Amino acid sequence: MNGLKDFSKIVNNYKALIVLIIAGKVLISIAFPQVVKSLR
Repeated sequence: MNGLKDFSKIVNNYKALIVLIIAGKVLISIAFPQVVKSLR
């Protein structure tokens, strides 16, 4: 039973990591053009 708990913890961490990566990509895709505009 303990192994299952560890597994679910790993899965939750993995989900959180994926969400962070997606959020980061979205933020970069929104922010990067603004930065490029301000540099020009």
